[in-house]
Amino acid sequence: MRTITKDMSKHSDDSLYLPNAINKARFIMSLPTQKLFLFLVSKITYEERQGKTFLNTLEFSLGEIYQFLQATRNEKATDLKAVLKNCINEIGENNLKYSEIDERGKERWVNYPWSAKSELNENTGKFIFKFNNEIIWFLLDLKGYFASHTKEYMKLTSSHAISLYLLFRSNEFKVKVQSYYIEELKKNLGVEEKYERWDVLKSKILDPSFSQLNKETNYFFSYEAKRIGRSIGKVEIRVINKKNKEEFSEFLSEKIEEFLKEKKVDSNIRKRFELVKYEYDPKENIIYINYKDQASKAKIIEYYKTKDRNGENELKRFLDAFIAENIDFQKFLKNMFRKGVKVIYGT
Repeated sequence: MRTITKDMSKHSDDSLYLPNAINKARFIMSLPTQKLFLFLVSKITYEERQGKTFLNTLEFSLGEIYQFLQATRNEKATDLKAVLKNCINEIGENNLKYSEIDERGKERWVNYPWSAKSELNENTGKFIFKFNNEIIWFLLDLKGYFASHTKEYMKLTSSHAISLYLLFRSNEFKVKVQSYYIEELKKNLGVEEKYERWDVLKSKILDPSFSQLNKETNYFFSYEAKRIGRSIGKVEIRVINKKNKEEFSEFLSEKIEEFLKEKKVDSNIRKRFELVKYEYDPKENIIYINYKDQASKAKIIEYYKTKDRNGENELKRFLDAFIAENIDFQKFLKNMFRKGVKVIYGT
């Protein structure tokens, strides 16, 4: 197979295409290694896959790859060469292991190393990575492919959040509510031998990961624990696309209603919340609130006119005041959205 090199500075495609099998395969890596590995996989472009041309050798300048590694870290790294070596060693230690059972009950099990070559050369100033030729068929299998975006996973600062993100995205178009046994979920996170108690797994892994996913990706994830017998045995996870306006508005309305009921907020206040709909712009981190329809608008205007007040402004004033005075509701918004989320009202 011929060798093709690709200059990262000339590559504008930021989409990551991964077969579902890779996401279901178990590869537990540290955060910088996960991001570097996914970045390398993302350099295989869609057009090259369509033409069955595999980019089996990737070449970057050391400056470019060091810059990428620095961007994956929360703090400034003092020795990026050591970070790169550690990442490559970790990729080398994590083979592709995947098992699937066909309709006849026959198993197919594979175990391949990801890389065939890794070279850091300070004389040429280059970093070269070559994928294992034996898994080209695996990477080029279009049937199981789906797209995600490197910009999303690059924002994540938890390896557990990335692992969950890839797992959920691999099943996204099959069902909107995904169900996992606790042991299955722990296996995907590489913590089979840890967190025996549900409350510890929830507080240490799931809650922080879901909070980060909700703030930094184009999806909301809400989950509900399910008992099997007397113990928590399964988790049902709901996936909501923020870009789907109707789906998001319905979801946020449900979450706000749950919050208001849990806090035993007065029914008159809850009725006012029922008159509005929501949209969210993840790029600008803005929640847009507007009347559900003209009937809702007419209803609130008429209500406030009977009290000699300007109905068109009263709903905004009410919601502003409720948010400003209710610390618990502020925490609710903080947990669901990125820091600095703004609320803008329609007319």
